[in-house]
Amino acid sequence: MKKTSLYILMGLMLGTGCAYFNTFYNAKQYYKKGYAETKKNLTGKPGATEKKHYEEAITRALTLIVDYPKSKYVDDALLLAGKAYYYREEYFMAKRKFLELITNYPESPFVNEAKLWMARTNFALDEFDEAETLVNTLVSDDVEKRIKGQAYYYLGKFHERKRHFDQATEAYRSALNYGLEDQQANTYFSLGNSLDTLGRYEEARDAFGKVQKATYLKELRFEARFRYAQMNKKLGNVRDALSDFQMLMADEENAKRVPEIKLQIADTYFRGGDADAAVDAYDEITQVHEKTKESTQAFYQIGRIFETHYSDYEKALDNYVQAKKSGMRSVYADTAELYSRDIQRLQALHQVVDLGKRGETGEALLVMENELDEDTLTLDLAYDMMDTTTGDTACYHLLTEIGGKQFADSVFVEKNKSLDQRERDIELNMGLEKEVLVDWREWVEEHTVPSYSDMEAEFPRLQARKKLLERPKMADNPELSTFRVEELDRNLFLLAELYLFRFQKPDSAFNYYDYLVREFPESPYAAKSLYNMAHLYETHYKNPEQVELIYRSLMDEYKSTPYANAARQKLGENPVPSKNDTIANLFASAEDALFTENEPAKALDFYEHIRNAYSDTDFAPKALYAQGYVYEHYMDLPDLAYATYDSLIKWYPESPYSQRVQPKIEAVKGEEIQRAKARETATVQDSMGGKGVMPGLAETDSTVDQSFAFADGSDEDEDPENPVQRTRSSLRRGDESALLSVPLDLMARRRRELRLIQGQTAPR
Repeated sequence: MKKTSLYILMGLMLGTGCAYFNTFYNAKQYYKKGYAETKKNLTGKPGATEKKHYEEAITRALTLIVDYPKSKYVDDALLLAGKAYYYREEYFMAKRKFLELITNYPESPFVNEAKLWMARTNFALDEFDEAETLVNTLVSDDVEKRIKGQAYYYLGKFHERKRHFDQATEAYRSALNYGLEDQQANTYFSLGNSLDTLGRYEEARDAFGKVQKATYLKELRFEARFRYAQMNKKLGNVRDALSDFQMLMADEENAKRVPEIKLQIADTYFRGGDADAAVDAYDEITQVHEKTKESTQAFYQIGRIFETHYSDYEKALDNYVQAKKSGMRSVYADTAELYSRDIQRLQALHQVVDLGKRGETGEALLVMENELDEDTLTLDLAYDMMDTTTGDTACYHLLTEIGGKQFADSVFVEKNKSLDQRERDIELNMGLEKEVLVDWREWVEEHTVPSYSDMEAEFPRLQARKKLLERPKMADNPELSTFRVEELDRNLFLLAELYLFRFQKPDSAFNYYDYLVREFPESPYAAKSLYNMAHLYETHYKNPEQVELIYRSLMDEYKSTPYANAARQKLGENPVPSKNDTIANLFASAEDALFTENEPAKALDFYEHIRNAYSDTDFAPKALYAQGYVYEHYMDLPDLAYATYDSLIKWYPESPYSQRVQPKIEAVKGEEIQRAKARETATVQDSMGGKGVMPGLAETDSTVDQSFAFADGSDEDEDPENPVQRTRSSLRRGDESALLSVPLDLMARRRRELRLIQGQTAPR
């Protein structure tokens, strides 16, 4: 907003000119002070000092506009006031000033700059379409180089928002070609961010390196150096990355960022293949920087390393729990809670599967055993006792004393395992299974005491096995309440799914699928397990022959399941329609007859066929409900409708459709009781000479009662020649075929067109 020296001299010579020039000059000085603070502020929110300086600038600019409306500085003042409002985050006021300038001073040299600031303001107000339109106009038009460069910069921001990072990088490079003065460092930084997102780490590192040369601001220089080191880390330059981070940490000016830098150092160790060093670095953060967001993240990262790298789910769970207990609300704490539930679910499934294999029931989970502590007996004393032990019973009691009942059971279970079983169960202990050094079978069966050296190596493993079997109890693991020990096939399937899709352990998943199929071939989970085994053979084991064998097995042994059809499609064969497909087609035909052809009797035929052909399925009560619905809403036969609903409740009391019609039946029966009482009163009064009885009441009640006489199963006044009553009583007795004999001339003439118009339809 430079003015020529001629204008300045003329202003100094004129009294009023001197006044409004001084006003505008002071406004600019306050704006510069505010902007100097803004450039140093990386928080994204204006500080108190900034806001105060901008407020002073606005006050003086508005004074000039109001007091000197014909001044040549009015357009300058409008632009300056709008920018000051923008930095104070008073966006509506800012937008008003930019619009005043563009509308009232179309020839002003500041119009294009006002459009640029209008676009920035629209962006801040989430008015993205308007903002992008303005920016695209400035990029296309012949405007000042400075304005065009900034327009390209904000065009890059719009592309970033849409996650079009390739286009964003192009816009930022175009902005740099036009020169951006103090905006150059921010453009390089934004360019680096987009390149990082695209995985172009080397280019991103170069962009962050140029930021440090383009700015003197300490905060921005730190961010650029920090991101430069991150790019080295992602490029695998471990030594360079560690050196960069350590230099940043050594700078006392970065003291507040030390925990954040330490997190990066730990991650660099892990990416470089040194998981132990990474755990140590994260652990140091949890101890030195307790109850910070960095310590929460460190606990989370330790948990991830133990889970994914070491497969030590116990330690992973401990650290996830610590992350949640840190009290810091963050995405790491929330994710740690989810991961801890997954591990608890895994542990619970292992426990119920183990108990299910042993034939125990759900009550076993609640048994609290009185066991000795694991260090009650020393290894020396235990070995001395073994030396004098003979017979299975004595061995069992000894093992019980050493480690508890479950510990003893585990030894005797192991001695009965075949080699194949041991291989299939290798993952059962979640990484705790080691090479067995003691021949337990020989010891238990032949009473051969193992050597002390063998026992010394084996004892810790069995103690770990004992710990695993003992925990968690119902009170410790909330996930246990989700499963029943008796549902072994379901638990095996869920365990396999958890290993496959959550813990990325395809071998473990395969073992559990295989066990389920072999031990429970009739299980509803068997077909899907086979299908998933075929998927693993195809993707993990690369064995196409086994894939085809499994698909053939599905087609032969589980031909009525959707997995058999999926197998047929995989092998290029035509799928076979299933029972559900047939039932769905019947329901669709019934709806076509009802809604399209307007033939409710034809729809009833379809529903009746479903009830007879699939009486043992959940579709039978649905079809019966649909019949009642047709009687009630399309044939105007409420007696048949309520008789049908009554039969639905009697024959399928647990069906959700029965629950749906229950209120209707209860209401009808309530009305019948009231009418019965009215008839009884009328009879008594009639016997007393008719006192108090309105003429025709008894007759009217009797007539009304006819339409609902059979809702509760009563046979009163049944007329065998009346087709409606005949059908109703047949339905009550269970003779469903009579429903189809209702003559069409009994249908009401009104089809309840109004209900159709209002969008009411029969249930699907």
